[in-house]
Amino acid sequence: MSRNVSRVAALVGGSVLLALVLTGGTARAQKSFIPAGSNAAFAADGQFVITSELNFRLHKPSGGTWTLLLQPSLDYFIANHISVGGLVYIEAGDGWGNFGLGPRAGYAFNLGERVSFWPTVMIKAIKYSGQDVKTELWLQGPFLFHLVPHFFIGAGPYVEADMSNGSGSDLGLYATIGGYF
Repeated sequence: MSRNVSRVAALVGGSVLLALVLTGGTARAQKSFIPAGSNAAFAADGQFVITSELNFRLHKPSGGTWTLLLQPSLDYFIANHISVGGLVYIEAGDGWGNFGLGPRAGYAFNLGERVSFWPTVMIKAIKYSGQDVKTELWLQGPFLFHLVPHFFIGAGPYVEADMSNGSGSDLGLYATIGGYF
């Protein structure tokens, strides 16, 4: 278990360092990315955020059939920086399909004009074809890079724990893409 904690600490530490490097100060001659007093800032009260966990997969192994995996999500900021929402998990192949839902909550930290950190906690339940429902606890911490107003890409660490049968946990890095309005 301490090895997993060390890995998570290294992932989070590396991600924080990357965010600090990329959020360097704005030169005085530059215009602000988000106009002062504007409601265009990420994580504002009443905003909707649409993302995809970039786990899109259209796959056809040699001699096999095509499979498709999608994970779109929708979140709503119920107050400045506080979000609630959910994810839909869809995976389908020739004659089989898996479906899941994952309600989640998060808190977004604006780290600069173009960078934010949006950790979330989610409980995802997936019904696999021909099997019981698997329940997972997810902790995610993506750093979002706002390339233009209302659009971002992001990456960060995640930890996933199987709550169904205690078969273990997983940790790693994941990517996301999204927009807000």
